Amino acid sequence: MNCPVHHKPMERARTRYGGRWRCTVEGCTVAAWEGGTSTPADDQTRAARKRAHVMFDALWQGGWMTRQAAYKWLSGCMGLRLSKAHIGMFTFEQCAQLIAKLNGMKKDRL
Repeated sequence: MNCPVHHKPMERARTRYGGRWRCTVEGCTVAAWEGGTSTPADDQTRAARKRAHVMFDALWQGGWMTRQAAYKWLSGCMGLRLSKAHIGMFTFEQCAQLIAKLNGMKKDRL
């Protein structure tokens, strides 16, 4: 796996949460979890992913829909196959788009 910023190989690192990939260039904060639901991201994108995930998780954790239904909704509203509908794979722009849609849903429910 290569860093999307420096195009240099990333190295594996172990954390208490599991395996992670990180850029080998000093000072670069690009990282990704191992597995098929995360891609390398810089600080700005990781922060956007966290915001989007908190809002998205409220859909199913708040009882508005099941977790499975929430991921189907995510897939449809983002125009992605279900296997690619993971916020950990989103770009900053995709996160912003999802946040806007979730904000719109929130307003509709008030």
